[in-house]
Amino acid sequence: GEFVGGANGTLSVSVDQVSGSGSMYAAPGNFLANGLTTAPITINTGIVDEAATLDMTIDGTGVAVQVTTQYDAAFTRGSDLATVAASYSTFDLYGDASTFDVDAAGVVSGTSANGCMLMGQISVIDAGQNAYNVELEVTDGGGGTCLLPDGSYAGLGLTQDNGGTDNEFVFSVVAVNGTAILIGAAVK
Repeated sequence: GEFVGGANGTLSVSVDQVSGSGSMYAAPGNFLANGLTTAPITINTGIVDEAATLDMTIDGTGVAVQVTTQYDAAFTRGSDLATVAASYSTFDLYGDASTFDVDAAGVVSGTSANGCMLMGQISVIDAGQNAYNVELEVTDGGGGTCLLPDGSYAGLGLTQDNGGTDNEFVFSVVAVNGTAILIGAAVK
């Protein structure tokens, strides 16, 4: 139930073949298989069956990992800011109990028990797809105990069902300077 790391990168699809590159990040307090907190990744082999599966091998620390995914029809639900506008009270920043609110314009504001402050913006990418652009500013509220480095983070989010339709917002944002990742699953 705890995120110990994540990846961010670019995939290229040619007919049914997938390749790509990016970076892998360990969550605060964790390390990757190579003992570091960040590493480049490559996707040399992958196959996609549109609206069905995506299978690929990711290598980033000298350990190749096979990833197999199934298409989720929830992706075609569409998106709008009214769907994500809410108070999210079940969320943590790598074990740091947190809450955040999203208003009707997609403005994000939140705090954590350790003093992290989140401010940012959620926006619709394509109203026909369940995908959102997420931009956050993370700052330590002065206590010096925020687990994430201060800075600008950017990435993607989507809604999924967790006891109700579209009541969970899942997102992954990477520090613009490439030093950290924040992965979250927040429930309304």
